[in-house]
Amino acid sequence: MLPTLPQVMKQPFANSGSKNIIPEIASAESGLASLKDGFPAITEQPIINGGLPPQRQDFNGILFWLSNFAFWAQSGGLFTWQDSIDYPVPAMVMYNNVLYVCKKANGPTQGGAKTPGTDANYWVALLDYIGAPTKKNIEDELAAAKKELQAAIEEVKKSVTSAVALKITPINGKGSGQITVPINCKGFICFQDTNFGQTGKENGTHTSTITLSWKGGTSVSLSSSFGISHDKYGHSETHTGSDIATFTANIAAGTQMNVNTTYKSLPSGRPRSINLLFIFF
Repeated sequence: MLPTLPQVMKQPFANSGSKNIIPEIASAESGLASLKDGFPAITEQPIINGGLPPQRQDFNGILFWLSNFAFWAQSGGLFTWQDSIDYPVPAMVMYNNVLYVCKKANGPTQGGAKTPGTDANYWVALLDYIGAPTKKNIEDELAAAKKELQAAIEEVKKSVTSAVALKITPINGKGSGQITVPINCKGFICFQDTNFGQTGKENGTHTSTITLSWKGGTSVSLSSSFGISHDKYGHSETHTGSDIATFTANIAAGTQMNVNTTYKSLPSGRPRSINLLFIFF
């Protein structure tokens, strides 16, 4: 038959009643119960023939002792390891706030007591027994995962698109500047926007060339041409032209990129500014 949940025991039997502590051995002539003999033979002899009746305090003591174990177990109590007890496989005990499982019988009559935690052939921590990770294992795994995640984030930060702007004002046909590559990139796009001022009456074309170089890389350049014209009154006008180019290049974050500009213009023309926008990807 299947067992059913017993009624809750609110206290051990004879908890407040008078009772004897049952000894391991007692004198047979005393008529008292013991662990070794139970109730001695004299308690089954007729009183008229010299027998002694079993003692009420013994019954209370026996039932209290047994029910006290049940009361402890009912409350979820666990037993602590003691060197005076023989332990079979797979007994479970508490020792130094750790649950241990017995892997090999040990105790006073089993080759001597083996303290849990001193010999894994006899006792192993429950978490190790079932293969569960320990607190340190979990903390180490979390620390490693956090480190890997942070490294991945840093790599992503280095690899996302980033933009840098630079403005150069040429003097005597030349100008220069420098930018720092913000991320590890596989390429970049360069936008050139040049503003020319015209003070004379010539019509024609201005040209602007941007040369980009960096350590360990091959120089690249982009050029733009801008047409200049005037109104029928010969008034001076300002004209702006733009250009864009995409370059493939593996460049490490932090690399210094040199920017050099040259231009050719009509005698009375001059570039007021060369505006550059770099998008790294």
